[in-house]
Amino acid sequence: MLIKVFLGPLENHIETFKLLVDKLGMGAVVWRFDPLILTDKIDMDKLLRKIEYIGDQLRGCTEKLVFSFADIFSYRKVKANLERNHIN
Repeated sequence: MLIKVFLGPLENHIETFKLLVDKLGMGAVVWRFDPLILTDKIDMDKLLRKIEYIGDQLRGCTEKLVFSFADIFSYRKVKANLERNHIN
């Protein structure tokens, strides 16, 4: 099971972000990368490489990155759903 719902190509989102910055200004657009979820298939190195790649693409277009970690163990239903799908 994939955790991320496919939202279209990443390049499209990067281009949209840049267009919004052009129209609204850098201070009006915030880059969000969340929730960060570590699993047996997604480790910290993979997450950091993806954040670095996107950051390189957005260089000069953003002043702020907002992220959060999913605290799975605080939410029994989320934890149960992940375990049911063999994601740990």
